[in-house]
Amino acid sequence: MPATAPTLAEVMARSPPKAPADTLLSSVGEQLGATAWRTCQLVEGETASTLPYAAEQGSYVLVSDGNRLCGIVTSRDLLPLVAAGRDLSAATLGEVMTPNPVALAWAQGQDAFAALSLLQAHQIRHLPIVDAKGGIVGAVTLEALMQQLQLFDALTNRSVESALQADVACVPPSCSVREVAAQLEAQESHYIAIAASNKASEGQPGAVGIATAQVPIDCQLLGLDPAVTPVGRLIEQMPAPLNRQDTLWTARKQMRQQQVQQLAVTGDRGELCGVVTQTGLLSALDASTLQGMVSALQRQVANLEKQKQALQQQAHGSEPSNVSLRERERRFRTLFQQTSQLITLLAPDGKVLELNEAAQNTIGRSRATAIGHPFWEVFNWEPSERLQQQLQAYFVRAAAGGVVRNECEVTDATGQERVLDVSLRSVCDEGGQLEFVVVKGRDITERKRAEADLQALNQTLETRVAERTDSLHQANAQLQRQNAVLQAQQEATIEGILLVDGNRNVSSYNQRFLDLWQIPQSIAQTRDDQQLLDYVRSQLVQPQAFIEWVEKLYQDPQAKNVEEIQLRDGRTLERYSQPVVSSQGEHYGRIWCFRDISDRKSIEAELRRSRQYLRNVLDSISARVGVLDAEGYYLDVNAVTLAPAGLCREEVIGQRLDCTYGVSHSPQVQAQLREAIASCRRGEASQQSLTVRIGESEFVTFDAYFNPICNASGQLEYIIASGVDVTARQQAEQQLRVQSQSLQAYSNSLKQLHRLNTTRYDSFEALIDDYLQTGRQLLGLSAGIIGRADGNRCEIDAINAEGMPLEPGTVLELDGLFCARVVRQCETLALHNAGADPDWSCYPMYRDLSIAAYLGTPILVNGAVYGSLNFSDTSPRAQPFRDYERELIELMAQSLGRLIENRQAEQQRQQAEDRIKASLQEKETLLREIHHRIKNNLLVVSSLLDFQAEASNSPELHRTLADSQHRIDAMALIHEKLYRSQNLAQVELGEYLQTLAESLYEAYSLSPERVALHCQTEMVLTNIETAHPCGLLVNELLLNAFKHAFPPGRSGRIELQLSQDGNGQIALVVADNGVGLPPDLDIHQTDSLGMQLVGTFTEQLDASLSLERAGGTAFHLRFNELAYRRRF
Repeated sequence: MPATAPTLAEVMARSPPKAPADTLLSSVGEQLGATAWRTCQLVEGETASTLPYAAEQGSYVLVSDGNRLCGIVTSRDLLPLVAAGRDLSAATLGEVMTPNPVALAWAQGQDAFAALSLLQAHQIRHLPIVDAKGGIVGAVTLEALMQQLQLFDALTNRSVESALQADVACVPPSCSVREVAAQLEAQESHYIAIAASNKASEGQPGAVGIATAQVPIDCQLLGLDPAVTPVGRLIEQMPAPLNRQDTLWTARKQMRQQQVQQLAVTGDRGELCGVVTQTGLLSALDASTLQGMVSALQRQVANLEKQKQALQQQAHGSEPSNVSLRERERRFRTLFQQTSQLITLLAPDGKVLELNEAAQNTIGRSRATAIGHPFWEVFNWEPSERLQQQLQAYFVRAAAGGVVRNECEVTDATGQERVLDVSLRSVCDEGGQLEFVVVKGRDITERKRAEADLQALNQTLETRVAERTDSLHQANAQLQRQNAVLQAQQEATIEGILLVDGNRNVSSYNQRFLDLWQIPQSIAQTRDDQQLLDYVRSQLVQPQAFIEWVEKLYQDPQAKNVEEIQLRDGRTLERYSQPVVSSQGEHYGRIWCFRDISDRKSIEAELRRSRQYLRNVLDSISARVGVLDAEGYYLDVNAVTLAPAGLCREEVIGQRLDCTYGVSHSPQVQAQLREAIASCRRGEASQQSLTVRIGESEFVTFDAYFNPICNASGQLEYIIASGVDVTARQQAEQQLRVQSQSLQAYSNSLKQLHRLNTTRYDSFEALIDDYLQTGRQLLGLSAGIIGRADGNRCEIDAINAEGMPLEPGTVLELDGLFCARVVRQCETLALHNAGADPDWSCYPMYRDLSIAAYLGTPILVNGAVYGSLNFSDTSPRAQPFRDYERELIELMAQSLGRLIENRQAEQQRQQAEDRIKASLQEKETLLREIHHRIKNNLLVVSSLLDFQAEASNSPELHRTLADSQHRIDAMALIHEKLYRSQNLAQVELGEYLQTLAESLYEAYSLSPERVALHCQTEMVLTNIETAHPCGLLVNELLLNAFKHAFPPGRSGRIELQLSQDGNGQIALVVADNGVGLPPDLDIHQTDSLGMQLVGTFTEQLDASLSLERAGGTAFHLRFNELAYRRRF
């Protein structure tokens, strides 16, 4: 940690990469790609090849308009293009940039913590610095901040656990790069783990690598297809993972050493726990903590400054005597700083005491940030652990009194390889105690490179000399081989060869030449061309012409000649001569080749006779016949083939079959002919059906047959091609197919109509739409419409069309429509091309809606014209509508007419049902009102009885009126249940009787301790005819029990039970354990009004009543629901 807070100027890059928005990505590939390259293995089968692969460097490009900041492009912004499969090189920065990025306003003297806060707050790695007008001043990257802030103390005290990101997405290595790009984009993540599986149980790490946003981009840079390339081929070998207990400083060192932005963290069993990123390191350290640490160091520095001033004041008295000492010190420091060698003074513990400017430049750190730190840890470019250990060992040896000198290979902060010549020497005081260690060094990179280049150059020269010598040996050997081969070829050929140089001296000849001309060796060995000519002259039929041609060829060095020569012995020789010229154009002489063609000439004569015979045979054949060679070129053809096209035999012979006049009009026929020739070359006969032109506009169809004719060894000699005119037969077959297709189409149409008439649809509209859709498909037209005629107007009932600006409910003038004739004349109208007929092209339907093809028929409903069924298209039909298509639309119209009739009848029935439902609802409301009024009237009567009882002092009258009130209340309760119920026809008898019993119980003010009421009722639904007498009967029985069963001083219980068996019979029990009825009381013969009412209501219910006297009184009734009695 530096003792002073670094300023923004110290960490800012003042010339960040920038480009206009219209710049192609391919033009800024160096900035968006990586500057430090690694090697990744691209495995193909069992072999592997290496390709340069860029490690993620946090690259970026600022997008500017002039110098004004418009946006920023990082590797993360390119992921959508890769995921979509687009070519990165064709996109511009403006298409992929992040507009209006987070930026920091520039202020002189501002510290770097403001930039750190923004980077942490927005989780970004690049921060543009702009002035007040938005102009680009520079940029700060997370890596620059990490280098400037020496976070050893801050990161050492924290474990990896504090910066661990546990929620990491994983994909297998077989996942394609495009899928990885899509996941990175969807999750808005900078990386994703590559894991085959979690193999912690096997002791193996679950993750095999980490793919960053740079991987999909580099996949395109390497020329690979992201859609098929597995990501496992592009990820680097994963560095050694971290443990949860490792410090953040350890993570920081490994990131620098491995040049990565992320490291995996594994558990004790090797399972993947998460990832630590460079951004996460700073996220674990908030800016306020770092500023506090800097403030503490600043206070320590201030205290040291005070102590220094105090010491200076104490030494003030000795100032004059130390002038010369300070002068020497100044001179020494000047020399110390100006020397080109790097010099560093180390304390006995290895910490830096002083270092000159050359040393500062070499290690990449300022004096203030290096002093007080161990020598092997002060390098800003963070050397490898091996180099640190090496430097520490050098110091130990030097501190022990030794002198150490060695060369060190290092990589500086810019990534360049450098070689330092370093020496360490100890300096002791007078007592022999170690005072400090002097480190001196020199950058010998250029010298090493020069030595390496010189050595490479020497090696290259030696290699080239050896290669040149070897090439000369090989060329000489090859020349000797070529001469031997040439000599062997001359002797092996059947031709006689004579080679004469530019001076007309014989250079070489073969034995065949001597044999053909019967030249003795004695003459041949003279190598005199003139002697040879003199010898062969006597053998020639025309010697003078031969000699003239020879002289003419010798006089023209560039001339070539082929000629037949007749000899006196009857033989025929073919002579061929051409000059011998080098590749540089130098003339070396002339070569003469002679071949005995006597046998060939005899064969040719015989062949000419055979061909004449064959021609006579061919001309006598009525079918077309041609003889072709193996490549398909005409050798001969009969007269029948030539006559229709008016061609002569010479115009055809030598032409290739697929290029003749009759087939040149059709590439398809030409391809058929080439395939037939290829079949014959394979030894297979072929048959083709061909359409051949015999005039400018006249064509005929042939069944063509191709038969290969092979020699005794099985090789193809020639091909016999013959053809029979089948035009008339095919026309008949075509008519038959058309009729068959029409029948098939008509059959399919009938099946579709049957499907429409038998399928159940959710709505009438869906049925009509399916009719129109089916009609469109069967007729091949784009629009289907049902129009309803009303006077001179046509209203669209339904439409199924593509791109037609009409909809259901649209009203059109009938006179401008094709269907006007359909409706008014009640006939089918078919127009396959309305634009070609002036009677129809003037209609607005053609002009405004571009209807070119039309087929319409009337729809009859109840014998009258309802409207029309119309199908149309904006494109004319090539052929008129067929008869079956007219029949089809007429059948559809008849079916639609019946459907519309049924629809209208259904609508009328529905309207009648709606009127009936409305009437029933009105009557139901009236009935509820009646029940409500009856209940109210009964309550009024009950209230009048109550007033009457209050006006009288007779207890007997009070009891009588009270009983009457209870009976009235029982009847009112039924009507209340009815008008409150959703079902006016039935009463829930159990609930009604329980409510009645509880009402009476409350009316008599009985305490539960004296008389308890127990109701056990089931849900039993009955009509009002049954509920009314049942309620009054229970009222009388309960009144009797309340009044007489329990005289003063006696307690007990009253039970009410109601149930219904499976046959619908209802059982009612009213019982008490009171004093019971008198033994001599006959309930059927009594003067008690209550018992008389019980008998009356029992008869109304048509119930059976039984009385049980043991342990009190129990009335048992069994009855069925009474039949409904019509009330109106």
